[in-house]
Amino acid sequence: GGFIKLKELELKYLYKLNSVVIDRGALHSLAKLQLSEIPQLKEVPSGIQHLRNLEVLDIWIMPTEFEQSIAQNGGKEHPIIRHVPRVRIISRVGAEVLEILHRTETTKRPTLEMKGVFSFLFLWNDILGHYSFP
Repeated sequence: GGFIKLKELELKYLYKLNSVVIDRGALHSLAKLQLSEIPQLKEVPSGIQHLRNLEVLDIWIMPTEFEQSIAQNGGKEHPIIRHVPRVRIISRVGAEVLEILHRTETTKRPTLEMKGVFSFLFLWNDILGHYSFP
């Protein structure tokens, strides 16, 4: 698989991206994934359940359909992210920004850490509508 040592990945401002596929074995060491302001991405990346080492999933200002699909109370895609100990959703409602911290059953003691991170920023927003991690 590709990018097997990558620990953190940030995808943001990808205005034409509408799907992400994560193959089994790809991103094996990924501990943190942030999806931020990707207006055409309506569903959780396909294959996210393969990211067994994922500890943090940050969702920042994403489409309503995306946020509803992972909601704890009835989101159809919630079961495939259940293995992630911390899921943080930051939404924009009007002029307000709301933050929801969701912890799955696997979290023993809830924590929220804020620290500076070097992230990969994919700038293919005018080129790609789909990206697959082989």
